[in-house]
Amino acid sequence: PLRMLAAIDKVKQQLSGYSTYTKLPVNIECLQEDRDFASYLDTDTLTEVVKPLLERAVEPLKQVVADSKLTFDSIHEIEVVGSATRSPLVVNAIQEFFGKEPKRTMNSEEAVSKGCALMAAMISPNFRVRDFQVQDSTPYSIALAWSGTASGEDAMDVEAKANEVFVRHNILPSVKMLTFMRTQPFDIGAVYNQPETLAKGTTADIGNFTISGIPPMADGSPAKVKVKVRLDINGVLGVDSAQAVEEVEEEEPEKKEEPAAEKKDDTPMPDAPPADGAQPEEPAGQPNGAEAAKEAAAEPAAAAADQPKKKKLKKHDLAIKSAPRFALGSAQVETLKNLEFEMSVQDRQIRELQDRKNDLESYIYSMRDRCGGGNLQAYFTEGDRSAFLQKLEDMENWLYEEEAETANKSTFIAKLNELKVIGGP
Repeated sequence: PLRMLAAIDKVKQQLSGYSTYTKLPVNIECLQEDRDFASYLDTDTLTEVVKPLLERAVEPLKQVVADSKLTFDSIHEIEVVGSATRSPLVVNAIQEFFGKEPKRTMNSEEAVSKGCALMAAMISPNFRVRDFQVQDSTPYSIALAWSGTASGEDAMDVEAKANEVFVRHNILPSVKMLTFMRTQPFDIGAVYNQPETLAKGTTADIGNFTISGIPPMADGSPAKVKVKVRLDINGVLGVDSAQAVEEVEEEEPEKKEEPAAEKKDDTPMPDAPPADGAQPEEPAGQPNGAEAAKEAAAEPAAAAADQPKKKKLKKHDLAIKSAPRFALGSAQVETLKNLEFEMSVQDRQIRELQDRKNDLESYIYSMRDRCGGGNLQAYFTEGDRSAFLQKLEDMENWLYEEEAETANKSTFIAKLNELKVIGGP
C-alpha cells in the first residue's frame, strides 16, 4: 500500500502542477506476487476526484465575503500565498468564485513565515521594529454563563446581547467589564456560542472561573462585584481581576478658622462689671451670658449635622480560580517536563558526539595537508611521515565505516588522542 500511495502521490503532484501533461502513467514493479502494476491517471479524473476538496476550499471564501459585507465590485485585487496555491485546480476555483485572476506578486512560501516573524518581533520586548497596523479578530463568538444567588434585574449588568459577551470577529485584544450583585462565591463559565462552526471534534467549553472572597456589606445588601474579562492578543480568554466595590460615607474634616488679629486697645467684655460695682442692665429681648454660651455651642453641632457626607468607593480584591478546559493537569505537566528534559539531554549528547566526530575529521584533513607538503614536512623523516599519513588514511576510512556510525563520544576522543601522540596538537 505504501508503494502504491507513493506512486499515486507523485503522479498527482505532476498533474496538479503547471505542466503540459494531461495523462501520466502509474507503474509499480512487483506490487503483489511478483506482478507489476500499470495504469494511467489523467487530469479529468483527478479533477473529479478532488472536486469535493475544492468545494471545501471555496467555503471559507464565501464566509469571508459574507462577514466583511463586501461586494465583488469592491474587491480590486486577489493575492494568493501558501504552497497549496501552486495547484492550478485551487487557483481556478478561486478565480471562478471571484471572477478575477489571482496574482502572485509575493513569495507564496515566504510571505506567511515573514508575516509571522514580523508580528512576533512587534509584540516581543527584545526587538524594536517599525509598527505596522495589524488587526486580528476572534473567529468565534464567546458566551458567558454564571451562577449565584442574586436574581432579577440587578443580577448582572453588561453591555452585550444576551450572554454573548464577545461577538464573532471581535477585535483583539478586547476587554469587557461585567457587574454582578452577589453575596456568595459564584462561577463564570465560558463557551463558544456557535459550536457548529468549530472544527470537528472540538468541544465548545472554554473554561470555568470561580470568584470567591466576597466581603459582607455593612447594610447586608449584595455586594457589587466588577469582573474584568479579557481576550488577549492571542485570542485566549481569561479573567484579569475581580473587585467588590463598596460605597462608604465619610465626613469632611472641619476647617479651622484663623484667629482674628488682636487689637491694641483693651475692650471690656460684655459681662464685665462697671467700675462702681453696679450691675449692668441687660437689654430687653437678649439672652443672658449662660444662655448665649449654650446657643453658641449648639450652632456648630447643628451645622455639622446638616452638612452632607462625602461618598467614597472602597474596593476589595477578590480571589480568582481558573480552570481552563484545555489545561493540562499537574501530573501531565510534570510528565511532559521530564520528557522535555530527556530530549534536551539526548540533543546535547548528539551534538557533543557530532562535535567530537568533526574534531577528528578536521584533524585528519589538517595534518594530512601539513605533513604531505605543508609546514610540518621538514620535521618528519620519510619513514615517519609515510607511516603517519597511512595512519591518517586508515582513520579516515574508519570514519565512513559502520563501526563509526555506532561509536560513542569517548571513542572519537580516544581516536583523536591516538593521532595527537604522533602529530601533536
